[in-house]
Amino acid sequence: MGFNPNEFGKELRRLRRNKRLTMNQLGDKVDLTQPYISMIENGKAGKVIPDTIKKLSDGLGVDYSDLMRKAGYLKNRKENAGKGFGDYIKELREKAGKTIEEVSYESGLSTEEIQRIENKEVNEPSKNKLLRLGKSIGVDDLYMWFFENTSYHLYGGDVFDLMFNSPSKNKAKITATLPKYLEIPNSNGVIETLALQPNHIFDLFYMLHMDTDLYYKGDRLSNDDKEKIKSMLKLLFE
Repeated sequence: MGFNPNEFGKELRRLRRNKRLTMNQLGDKVDLTQPYISMIENGKAGKVIPDTIKKLSDGLGVDYSDLMRKAGYLKNRKENAGKGFGDYIKELREKAGKTIEEVSYESGLSTEEIQRIENKEVNEPSKNKLLRLGKSIGVDDLYMWFFENTSYHLYGGDVFDLMFNSPSKNKAKITATLPKYLEIPNSNGVIETLALQPNHIFDLFYMLHMDTDLYYKGDRLSNDDKEKIKSMLKLLFE
């Protein structure tokens, strides 16, 4: 389910040809060079950043969300509809060719606990157990696997206790549930995964990359809204 540069490139080529555009013509419309578009279409450009995907979707007249989904940024909700933690664990265990007894022996979890997890009779185990369970079914970081491959958020994200100074200089404490990881484009436009830190919470750059709801005057910001804000901030400060 993750990003496949070759498949994304084929999709971009298909969309471009459907519009009867050459690479040069598309490049002129979206302010990208022909060599770079060629690299994308041939799967050699790596993961394409959202700003570029927005340009391409506008230039091709296609839905931005669909193109973002094909680029691996958005999860396919229909594909994951109704699936719970236990369903994924069972799929991974069977894919690894392991029996419940083998996973129990390797992870230290009882067979009864694993069965209850797979039958969705219990919620996620502790993070320590999760790590051991993941390694026994061939996934070193099960938390990260869920983040990258599903729309299911373990534990609803991580909980941070935030301290800040109010106008009266009195300290207030807030408990917030947020995603554990962020996907951030580096200076070369390559997407990197970054563990969320408490100091990121009040940084607009990181907030706009969080997979969580943000609001302006009570209205929820869509992904398009977030991309517009990112573009405006980039023009103002970079």
